[in-house]
Amino acid sequence: MKYIIALREPPLAALWVSQVLSGIGDQLYMLAAMWIAVERFGNQAGYVAAAIGVGRITFGLFGGIIADRFDRRRIMIVSDIVRFLAVAPLAFIACSGTIHLWHLIVAGALMGAFGAFFDPALQASLPSITRSQSSLEAMTGLMDLTQRLARAIGPALTGLLVAIMPITQFFTIEAFSFLISALTIVVLRSHLTWAKEENTFAPYQSVQDLFKDIVEGFSYAAKDKAFIYCLCSLAFLGGLWGIAFAVGYPILVKQSFGNNVVFYGYIVASYGVGNVLGNVLCANLHVRSSWINVFGGDVLCGLGFVLVALGNCVQAAILGSVLAAIGGAGADLLLLNLIMKEVPSNLLGKMMSLRMMVLSGGYAMGLIVAAPFFKIASACTVIAWCGALMVLTCGYGAVRFANYKKA
Repeated sequence: MKYIIALREPPLAALWVSQVLSGIGDQLYMLAAMWIAVERFGNQAGYVAAAIGVGRITFGLFGGIIADRFDRRRIMIVSDIVRFLAVAPLAFIACSGTIHLWHLIVAGALMGAFGAFFDPALQASLPSITRSQSSLEAMTGLMDLTQRLARAIGPALTGLLVAIMPITQFFTIEAFSFLISALTIVVLRSHLTWAKEENTFAPYQSVQDLFKDIVEGFSYAAKDKAFIYCLCSLAFLGGLWGIAFAVGYPILVKQSFGNNVVFYGYIVASYGVGNVLGNVLCANLHVRSSWINVFGGDVLCGLGFVLVALGNCVQAAILGSVLAAIGGAGADLLLLNLIMKEVPSNLLGKMMSLRMMVLSGGYAMGLIVAAPFFKIASACTVIAWCGALMVLTCGYGAVRFANYKKA
């Protein structure tokens, strides 16, 4: 198994485990925050989820710029500490019964903002902390797998955890997951090389330096036609995914499957399983990182959503979700590998941030515009159209850039 290449190295294995724990903490945090928000603040709960997204989008590009300019290891440690300090007080405030909506919004915004600094710094560090191309590809896949595993494990632990602790203590778990991540990175200082020798980290001397960095990132992306099309399609796909999955799935279950929450759980869980399968299969079958395969994965994702919509039964919805998740996860991993291979080390942070910002922005826009579509059409129709548009958008990309080579 390809991932064994990286996991055989104790420092890399320790780093990955710490990020899996942090990812599980993130899932538990969201569950607790949304549950408490819905219970106490009703329809204003959406602001809690939005706060994290706004924080990520607002500071996304700056996170990449900082990751390419300063010591990435220190950026990660500071980001973890700030997030620990943002979340830790929530457990005490919630237990006292004095929690207000702004507490959750501020904590979420800080988590999103400093996550936007942490993630590009970690991703941009992978080429320097790995010793070979095989190890780099394995770690890239493992880090992409982290959140996918967390989505499956975190919610599954909920039943067990609420039996032994109040849900407010999920905030404590999240806080300590950040502390574990920070301590792991501190301990691994002497075991991993966090920046290549040719990288020179220097502070900004003026606002012009910051502006130059921003322009440099966009300029590099603009030179690659395939990458530009990929970024545009990512924004579009993020919106379609938000409409079809985040909003469409629960409405589909309500309209077509008897409003049975158990069926909804099965369908969502099947997407999580497909995510993990797509990541593992793509990494271990040695699928070539090429544009045709990146876009081809997203075509499969779209076809999966079409099956969910037109299958007219729970079994078809489950199978379609698995196929959609396999395609989406595979496309994500292949794109990450392409970026790692082709983008210079001093620009990696910017490219990772740009990808994250585009995807997050598209997803947020999809959630904003979703409601009108479901007022004029059934969930089956909306999800089917989302899937079809994915197929058309990425099918064109696969054909257009099948043999593309950057000039």
